Amino acid sequence: MISLLLLTLVSSTKIVDYRFGYNFGQVFHDYSLSGNDAINGNSVSTTTYDTIPTDRGAYYSYTSGQMITLPPNSQQSNGLSLGSKFYICMWVLVQQGNYYLTYRENTGKTQYFYLYRQALDNLSKSFVKFSGYSSGERMGSVNGFLTNVWVFLVLSIDDLSGYVYINDVKEITFTYTSVYSETGTFSHYIGYYNYSPIGFFWNYLIYINESYTTSVFTISTYTPGNCLVNTCPSSCTPGIIWNENSYCISINSLSTTSGSGTSCSICTGGCNSDGTCFDCEYASSCDITTGTLMEINSDGTLNTYSPCNNGEYLDSNGNCQSCMSYCSTCDDNTSCILCLTSNAYINDSGQCTCPAGTFASDLTSISGCQSCDAECLTCSGSSTFCSTCTATEASAGISGKCICKDGTYENDLTISSGCIACDSKCLTCSGSSSFCLTCTATDATADIFGKCICKDGTYENDLTQELGCVACESWCKKCEDSADKCTSCTAIEAYPDDHGICQCSIGTYAYDLTTTNGCSPCLDQCKTCLNANSCTECADPYAEIGDDGLCFCQNGKYALNSNIDYGCYNCYEGCKTCLEPLLCLTCSDPNASPSPISGCDCNLGYYKSLSGSCNPCFESCESCIEGNKCLTCLSENTIPSEIQGCECISGYYDSSYNQLKNCKPCDISCIKCSNEINCLECKENYILDSNNKCVKICNTQQFEYLGICYDCPDLCLTCNKNSCLTCEDNSQIQGINCTCLWGYKGKTVCEKTYFTASIEINKNNDVNIKFTEEINEDLGYEDFNITSLDKCDLSYEFFKNDAICHFSIENCQDMAEGFTIKIEIIKENVRSVSGSFLDKYIFEGEVYGINSEVDISQGLKNIVNSTNIIMKTTLCATIASGLMGSPSCIWIFFNTIDILSFLPLGGVPYTERIDFFLESIGGLKILPNPFSMLFNINNYSEPYKQAKDYGFTTSYIIINGFSLLFNFLLLLGLIPLLYIAHKILPKIISEKCYRIIKDYKFNYFIRFWTQSYLSLGILSFVQIKSKYEWNFEGVFNVCLASILLIVVILSPLILLIISFIAYHNEISDTGFKVKRKYSCHFKEFRNNKGFLSTQFYTFYFLRRLLYIFTQITLIHSLGTQVILNLIFSALQLLYLIVFLPFKDKYAMVSAIISEACILEIMTLSLLFLNDLSTKKLEILETTIILSVFICANLHNIISICAFISKFKDIKSFILEILESIKKKKKITSKIECDNVTHTREIEISTSRTFVGNLELVKLD
Repeated sequence: MISLLLLTLVSSTKIVDYRFGYNFGQVFHDYSLSGNDAINGNSVSTTTYDTIPTDRGAYYSYTSGQMITLPPNSQQSNGLSLGSKFYICMWVLVQQGNYYLTYRENTGKTQYFYLYRQALDNLSKSFVKFSGYSSGERMGSVNGFLTNVWVFLVLSIDDLSGYVYINDVKEITFTYTSVYSETGTFSHYIGYYNYSPIGFFWNYLIYINESYTTSVFTISTYTPGNCLVNTCPSSCTPGIIWNENSYCISINSLSTTSGSGTSCSICTGGCNSDGTCFDCEYASSCDITTGTLMEINSDGTLNTYSPCNNGEYLDSNGNCQSCMSYCSTCDDNTSCILCLTSNAYINDSGQCTCPAGTFASDLTSISGCQSCDAECLTCSGSSTFCSTCTATEASAGISGKCICKDGTYENDLTISSGCIACDSKCLTCSGSSSFCLTCTATDATADIFGKCICKDGTYENDLTQELGCVACESWCKKCEDSADKCTSCTAIEAYPDDHGICQCSIGTYAYDLTTTNGCSPCLDQCKTCLNANSCTECADPYAEIGDDGLCFCQNGKYALNSNIDYGCYNCYEGCKTCLEPLLCLTCSDPNASPSPISGCDCNLGYYKSLSGSCNPCFESCESCIEGNKCLTCLSENTIPSEIQGCECISGYYDSSYNQLKNCKPCDISCIKCSNEINCLECKENYILDSNNKCVKICNTQQFEYLGICYDCPDLCLTCNKNSCLTCEDNSQIQGINCTCLWGYKGKTVCEKTYFTASIEINKNNDVNIKFTEEINEDLGYEDFNITSLDKCDLSYEFFKNDAICHFSIENCQDMAEGFTIKIEIIKENVRSVSGSFLDKYIFEGEVYGINSEVDISQGLKNIVNSTNIIMKTTLCATIASGLMGSPSCIWIFFNTIDILSFLPLGGVPYTERIDFFLESIGGLKILPNPFSMLFNINNYSEPYKQAKDYGFTTSYIIINGFSLLFNFLLLLGLIPLLYIAHKILPKIISEKCYRIIKDYKFNYFIRFWTQSYLSLGILSFVQIKSKYEWNFEGVFNVCLASILLIVVILSPLILLIISFIAYHNEISDTGFKVKRKYSCHFKEFRNNKGFLSTQFYTFYFLRRLLYIFTQITLIHSLGTQVILNLIFSALQLLYLIVFLPFKDKYAMVSAIISEACILEIMTLSLLFLNDLSTKKLEILETTIILSVFICANLHNIISICAFISKFKDIKSFILEILESIKKKKKITSKIECDNVTHTREIEISTSRTFVGNLELVKLD
């Protein structure tokens, strides 16, 4: 939405800026960034006196006490300080009434001012009272304050005067006797306790230290179409000034609609033009255009709330994606809305860019744009790496440093004229125009004083010219005035004389003066020479020149190493004779000997006295510098003493007690000792005890053993060599070591370990609190507190399973989508089985609406009716075919319907239409249920939530299973009918009836149990899992369900044992009896592929037992439930395809079609566990419904074909009866029972959808 209009004044004088037109909630943000946030009503924790948010601002409904409270309040403890000069302004649209618009008062109400509207005469009132002044109530002009139009109000106080303006017209004037002042603590309100306004407040501003100026906020003309709200009047006077343009606001006075007239009837507050309700969380501030939560930063700025973190944006799929690294906020991953760096700006490409005079140091930090150095006009990489320079005659080098161009020098690179032209002699200069760095003349260089000097071998002619230096003669290194007047010579050892002619120096002679080595050296013995081999003067004054022109030493002197080049020297002091300066041949002192180094040395045991003679050393000295000051000692383990002679070294003591010393070692822990057992001083980390022994000192968490310190085990504070004595915090002694307490971990320090939990809610409003570890606590119903943030009373079921606590939310009147619940674990210090501590105890989440009506289309109802008609047709056809053949097609089809109809019980989030369809095909109710009248159905017999959602009204199994009981009793009544037929009908029929009666009790009960197995198992589990009352009705039903459940669980095992006996005793009498009694489980199968081919019913029972288990117990693990059902169905289908167990081809095809249909629907069920679009859900609905419909039609066709194929057998049977009556003769028949049975017996198929049928046995 557009920013508000009132931003033209200097921000430093504005202390309050509330923009009710697009900011609402429990907190109103102060956009002046002064931190003076207001609160809605009188507290952020209550809504009793709150204004109503609309797109035209805060709405006051004339409710007593309705107000907005400025600081001090529960959001900001410091109140407003207004001073002696300020003004308050606001845009309002009000309706008729008497009320305060704003009120400010001190604690004792001795100082206050207010602005009031009087309904009579439509005028304004105001009152100002402060220390030493009371204005009395002043009134404005009649009809000066109109209703149902936007009005701009100003209350201005200016030191000694005050004014009230309405639409920039001065209505009230005050003149004070003293300067306005305030003392004490003040409260400040928009509205007031008992006289709250009725109407809209668009904004509210306070400026201090400034007088009000008209025509800043209002304008007499208005540009049509400039609306601050969606719909505006065609004209408004005055108009609102913003951004040098005029605007209007909608004058719609209904708070229950938006400014454009959109109804907000479903909202507790107002709404915007698209009907989005304004709803803000507790103690929050929200944006009116988006309805999103905004957060107030520590610096007073405002951030729009998003489910995404800073640096993320919400993509089109509702997922949070990362912005570019330097974005604070963004709409996508290619451009920024705000930059992380405070002074960066967004360029045309949406990228963060540093402004001129700064460089990007790190755009991912708040201070990422650093200022360039003053020398840089622009810079990059660092503040000193210039791209362009401030000085116009300077340029940035490759190092980024600004350098003045050639011909100029640096004066002040921070200004544009910072480079000044050099002197004409200078090619470049520095510091001043005459201090050259390089010179104009090519053969000139600048010296350390910046003066241009011609290079060696040239002389100065004109240094302002490129050829200003002229070449010297070859023997001159330097010259002046002319080429042959040398000032220095080319030859290193030559020098110019007074005339500029080069001469060789002393010790050399001229060889070639045009080269650097033109003066060659004389011999070292020569001071001067004529050539390399002839001296003219010797270097040593005690040497003479011989006839060969070489020098030699005079008598009494010697040449060092016999080489005169080194000079002539006297012999060394103390030498009688010598050949070299330091090496004597003989010495003057008898106790001295020639030294191999220099002169003569005193012999060992003697030292040289001050007089130079050699005197004897102290007795224990091997050598000395004085008589008693030893250098080395005679005895081992001794060192020279600082006092006299020698002493034992550290760690040794003298055992001889004479001057020669006999030093023996002390104990290893001693530095000094008097003897081998008494220490005087100890080594480091040892201490002297009372027995003069040194004992080891150990550190903390160490112990001493045999003079050595050993570390204690981990977690021990103190220990000895055997065990820990004390332990670290949160640990305890266990055996000889310390271990962390339960729930703590660490090697050196024991710290708490934590586990956490999260909340999940599915579409069935099954709430799971999932713990990351299995909890050790026995959490129960009473350990949780479930409340609704929408203040709705909830009822729910609860149970715990390992690391999951389940809650099934059952009802709440008119609970809508997005309804929020809060679950709090009341029990403290919840621990996991590993001892970890729970880190979170409060969870919140949104549930799905549970009272919405399901819109079941007439088309879907027609499909259900058609499917039921097909089922009845199939029933008739299969009964007819079953009279003379196998009725397998009947129970195969209805067992398929049984499995499908129980799918919604498992909790898979099918659509409402699929739930309706599957539940509707599940039963044909032909009789009323008498047990519903015998048993009292109340809340204590209410089924658990999923069963209740499925359609069970009670948990009592005797009521839910009435149709099964009726089938059982109905078919049980066939026994007396068969007995009567046996007695009165012809013999051929009589004998057949007898055989049927003989084994009826087995086949009847087996077939009934087979057909009712799934339904009875489901009903038993429902009874066990649901609530019941502890009375006869409840106990009876629970006991009955428990017995049936035990039989349900044991059935697969019992059938496996029976089939094993029958298979392995096929030709024995035992096998014959088993097959006859349980023929309904054998006669219809081929049994020709080994033992597994005879186990159809074992797999049948086992598969249904697992199906019952998944549908009842895995309602909170839907993925596992559906995958297991899918696997069981696939295995059943694979068994049918591999073994083809049925003899009857129609039964075989019927079984494969049924299982394929179930497998398909199980597979499709897996898709419902994902969040799918409405279109995809409609496709799944259609696929499932059509699949069941097609399956029913295929079964119908198969049943009709089976009936037609058995018609010939029916005809033969009737003819056989007629022939028997006609001939009246006795017919005997022998019952042949083998693996291919020759009897067809009554088989009863029972389910919720089938009341039973009778098959007469036909004898081959």
